[in-house]
Amino acid sequence: MGRLTFYKNNGNDLIRTTGGVDKNRIKNDPAFKRTRENMSEFGASATVGKALRMGFANIIKSMSDNSIVGRITGLMKKINSVGPGLRGQRAFEIMPNKILLEGFEFNKTAPLDAIFYAPNKAPTLDANRSVVTWVVPDFNTSNYINAPEGATHFKLVLVTTVLRYSLERNLALRSFKIKKGVFPTKKGIFPLSPKLFF
Repeated sequence: MGRLTFYKNNGNDLIRTTGGVDKNRIKNDPAFKRTRENMSEFGASATVGKALRMGFANIIKSMSDNSIVGRITGLMKKINSVGPGLRGQRAFEIMPNKILLEGFEFNKTAPLDAIFYAPNKAPTLDANRSVVTWVVPDFNTSNYINAPEGATHFKLVLVTTVLRYSLERNLALRSFKIKKGVFPTKKGIFPLSPKLFF
């Protein structure tokens, strides 16, 4: 219908007008330099975020909410925005900025601490970052688990992954390529809703 686009978002029917600035102009006009820089960083943030999500692929559908993609991309954009380099070419330095990831909930509508609140300490990694340990002392389930009505059993699942990548940008082509190595997710015994920690 003319310049209208119809789509659904969270079960709602929405309409928007199509149009905007010509793609060629955005790619070449000096006035759109900042737009190109933003597009480059957003695209890289989405790609790095996807690599992280793929590391949790075996649990992400069952334990995340419908805003997970945007929230992880936003988190990666925050990490990228404090990275070294020129705007549009900044690096992703995850370990120096791990505080930005700590406590991230995969399901913000059902965060872990709203379902499971037994006293425990955050999981820890060994020096080689190859073994994760989470100690949960004995607890009374009726006092420390907010179970759905009718639930008779529960399982805590601890999921870990390792993300390694290097970002290479080709500024002449205004593109980037990520070499990644996402290692398989390891399951142990632990979170009802996964949380990121370091």
